[in-house]
Amino acid sequence: MKKIFFEAGRVLGVIAMLGIIGLWLVFLFYNPYGYLGFTPQSGWTVGLMIFLAAIGLLICLGGRPYWMVFLFAVMFTPVGLYTLGTPGIFRWVGILELIFAGAALVMIAARQSPAQIMPPSSESTPTST
Repeated sequence: MKKIFFEAGRVLGVIAMLGIIGLWLVFLFYNPYGYLGFTPQSGWTVGLMIFLAAIGLLICLGGRPYWMVFLFAVMFTPVGLYTLGTPGIFRWVGILELIFAGAALVMIAARQSPAQIMPPSSESTPTST
């Protein structure tokens, strides 16, 4: 059962990273909200985000959930949080990054034993009389 949740988290993370790469490619080549076209500043920002998403894809495939959490913090703090507050399709960049973090948490929980997630309460342990 734990393996199923771990693999589900991995698949969810891969789908989220592929979606992020796709949205950034749309932003790079066809920005429906911009009028300046391609600028060097947007090229560097989008290029960095695509690079980080590609690293995230490799981390998901490698099954490293703690690195996924670290990468989420790096990606979400400057750009993902901003895109989450924007109107339109690029809000999905922030949403997909949150899904990526959720996938990492599912993978971490799947690695833990049930006793580590929820320790037994003292009421349920039998006492000898």
